[in-house]
Amino acid sequence: MTATSTIAEMEMYLRFKDEPNLDPGEARIFDESWEEMIAAGRYNAALKIRYRTHEEDAELFEAVLSSGHRDNISVYELDAGNIAVMSVNDRFGYCGMETFLDGKEQHSVFMQNPDEEIEVDQPHDADEDDEPNRWTDLSDNELAAILMEYCY
Repeated sequence: MTATSTIAEMEMYLRFKDEPNLDPGEARIFDESWEEMIAAGRYNAALKIRYRTHEEDAELFEAVLSSGHRDNISVYELDAGNIAVMSVNDRFGYCGMETFLDGKEQHSVFMQNPDEEIEVDQPHDADEDDEPNRWTDLSDNELAAILMEYCY
């Protein structure tokens, strides 16, 4: 799993579990505990995110993610306690986004074959024989902007 910090430079740290003190603008992704997994009826541990936004006196929030352990995960700080978490898996051909407000999921979108849903502009100088651009050719920020439209 990889993570990137993008909008508002929210910092990501992977799998540092018991670190309750986060600076403003930081996020940590880690596996849920064995007890949480059993209580939720899951056969595999889900990923969780613990975050604090950049706003002054921001609270610490925690949420369960739908992301897989081999997804590329990007976290975007939106505004006043809002974050968006984008998951991309090129190997299995899917992408998705979840938005959270104060640790509670607000919106989500999941696309199994995004080429059918996401229209990617072709360059003006492209030949007819050129392979068309795909969703995987988009930057993280471009893909996040498109998925955000589906969430709101």
